[in-house]
Amino acid sequence: MFDRETDDGYFVHTEALSQQAAALQQAWADKKRYENITFFDPAKIMAAFSSAEIEPALNDISAQATIYKIVLAYTYFGIYYLIIPYEGNKRTKYYLYDLKTQRQVVDTGRIADGEYSKMSKMSIHDALQTGIGELAKLKHAEFIKEIVTAHTPTTSPTPTPLPKKPHLAFLYPDPIDEPLGYSHSLLKGFQKFDVEIDFLYLSEKNLTELDDKYNYLFIFTKIVKNQLCIENDNLTKQFVSIADFFEEMLWIDDNIIKGLFIFTSQPIDFSEVVTDKKPIANFVCAPHELDKMMKRIPHALFQKQQLNENKYCHQCLNIASNSLEKFDKAVHPVKINELKTALPEFIDRKAVQHHFVGREIDQ
Repeated sequence: MFDRETDDGYFVHTEALSQQAAALQQAWADKKRYENITFFDPAKIMAAFSSAEIEPALNDISAQATIYKIVLAYTYFGIYYLIIPYEGNKRTKYYLYDLKTQRQVVDTGRIADGEYSKMSKMSIHDALQTGIGELAKLKHAEFIKEIVTAHTPTTSPTPTPLPKKPHLAFLYPDPIDEPLGYSHSLLKGFQKFDVEIDFLYLSEKNLTELDDKYNYLFIFTKIVKNQLCIENDNLTKQFVSIADFFEEMLWIDDNIIKGLFIFTSQPIDFSEVVTDKKPIANFVCAPHELDKMMKRIPHALFQKQQLNENKYCHQCLNIASNSLEKFDKAVHPVKINELKTALPEFIDRKAVQHHFVGREIDQ
């Protein structure tokens, strides 16, 4: 970020500024010459709209769904709130509020008002999804038509029941342009417990489609300059920032997940990401020691309930030893459910059905 030494003005920013450039922001606040600069973070923006009585019924929405993100869309054809809730494991719907009318929009199929719509002939939904990245990420995003009305629940909401058996997911990348040496031997120690185990390759698609059924996630990957390695649609390696990984790709319900364990050869710097309530533990060891470590980890975590005491555990966030379950022993070794990686959308399945594409396991 560059300091242009502006004398006066309004600076509207997201929460990321406070996380990534807090020192610079404080320096601006301490200098007298910057006293005419007003910073508008999301909290101040919401407070301003609230004082002007221009705000959606967030309490009513949050009583019916867990809100993932609120987007303020200031467009050529109106000012809107886009409220994106968790929808199972896929956030594919959103509430829409018009700040001018202070009402919920229930028909985004109508043409947007003003000169903009006369030129583009777009519906409100299409115009928003075309211009706003948050909606563009949501494939087949639809607005929620049902009007949200105020209500007072007579009883506390019923929490989502956990599976009868702890459900574990293991993910690691295996890019075809640089094999990283991971194998299912890392999972063997967990097969002696009475649990369900799924395996997926570490890709953006698989991360965004994780169901809320998983209680524990185990992620193994390479880290370079605080960027994590995943697979792209071509099954080749791709490095993503910690912020993108946790805030944009990893879609999990904090009420369901009990432990997110990430295994890397170097420590992860979490200072650039908002981890919220995610229970995260970063284990660090050299690649040649990984198999040896993983023989001990299952018993240490889920029998002795030793997490913070583990010498390989570099950092714990929102998780402690006493929050881990004690797994029952299985009568027979548990089978690993291998979830295949689907072909990317740009590949015509019919055109390649007689030819090999990618990994044999994914055919």
